[in-house]
Amino acid sequence: MECIKQSLEAKYPPGKSSIDLLVPKSNKGFASYDGVKIGGMRIVEEIEEFIKVNSQPSNGKQKVYTKISVVGYSLGGLWSRYAIGLLLQKGLLKTPDNPDGKLEPVAFTTFASPHAGTSFHQNTLRSNVSNALGKTMLGQSGMDLFLQPVTIDENNKDPRPVLEQLADPNGVFYKALAAFKHRMLFSNTINDRTVPFYTSYLSVKDPFKQHGYTHVVHKPHPDLDAGSDDSEGEEGLQPLVSTSSTKTYAEVDLFKSSYKVPDSQTKSNSIRWEELQFRIVFILFSPILLTVFIPVSSISSLISYHRIKTYEVQYKENKSKTTEVTRHNRRRDSISEGVAEITAHAVDDFFGTRNPEEESVSEADETDDNTQNGDVSDQKGLCNVVETPGLPDLGLSPLEVKIIGNLNRLEWEKHAVQFKRLHSHAEIVNRRNKPGQGEEVVRNWVKMMDEKFAAL
Repeated sequence: MECIKQSLEAKYPPGKSSIDLLVPKSNKGFASYDGVKIGGMRIVEEIEEFIKVNSQPSNGKQKVYTKISVVGYSLGGLWSRYAIGLLLQKGLLKTPDNPDGKLEPVAFTTFASPHAGTSFHQNTLRSNVSNALGKTMLGQSGMDLFLQPVTIDENNKDPRPVLEQLADPNGVFYKALAAFKHRMLFSNTINDRTVPFYTSYLSVKDPFKQHGYTHVVHKPHPDLDAGSDDSEGEEGLQPLVSTSSTKTYAEVDLFKSSYKVPDSQTKSNSIRWEELQFRIVFILFSPILLTVFIPVSSISSLISYHRIKTYEVQYKENKSKTTEVTRHNRRRDSISEGVAEITAHAVDDFFGTRNPEEESVSEADETDDNTQNGDVSDQKGLCNVVETPGLPDLGLSPLEVKIIGNLNRLEWEKHAVQFKRLHSHAEIVNRRNKPGQGEEVVRNWVKMMDEKFAAL
């Protein structure tokens, strides 16, 4: 999230702007194993502490926070959705039903967040192994992401999977999300080894699953005026193209892109290749799985379950303090985050066999100059490529379809992006914080946010 933080601070300098930025730290390292619920509760504690500390009178002046916008990346998007529900439950969020709330919800954004979970759907060895490991080796977060029922106890009265609760139109989490004036999401079309397109884009179809059959057309670069290479950046930000390695903007134009339905023989060959690829990867990564991922994840999951119980008791007794959590996290960050990073890479590489064709961008996906200008000879009757008839069935469960359907009842501003770099899950927020297409997407999002703020 460093690129997001730096881009926002460049636009809204700390101490010189009416906008303050909070980057929660209590879910770092192995704390991310603790599930959507605990992650959301921690964020709320940090928000309350932040407001309390920064609202103290200083030099005869006192800050009053009146509006809130939220952005979450990957699992952080789910933590954020839980957190805003708790804010509403506490009466802090201003809604039509709660006009006395202190914080008016403005914009809610997620980058590559698994809104409908991350289950594998084909009946193959790869899918079965991945589903089994995912829901047992990643703590409560794995249980949540693979849509497992919640264990009923004194702290949990609703047995439904957490993501189902978040998408319940009658629930506090959904109502909180609906209260935001703007809802935006950014989704990777290909090469996301962690969060596939359907769940981050909220779609029951995926035209990019076999992307050799998708003709992708990119949107024009937001910093280029009629092809100009020297457009000036707005105040606080340098021109995005000044650091770009390519003039092609990452966002996909879904209304100009097109999909060619593959024949049944191609589909069959693809499935066989996918299974063969998984077996090869499984053999290659078995030493890492046995010596790193499984032992570390198993121990971390057990510790996580204990940490969850302790936290819930402290929270119920109102003894849990964000400052204490942050201090505890700081003591173990140097160790846990290093190990967590190694484990995360193992997970990414192992689960990265989700789609055999997602390892490179095929020629069919490349955008030529004619398509960039919208001159495509076979564009007759083109519509949103996500809604193209004949797209393969993803095999989603009824629950996944329900979650996606409920969330799509809300109005979203959706952005699909396709990067040249292979690990797009990290690139979408420029996690490496280096010049490139990811940086452009983040900084263009800041411009979008600024336009929304200016319209308030």
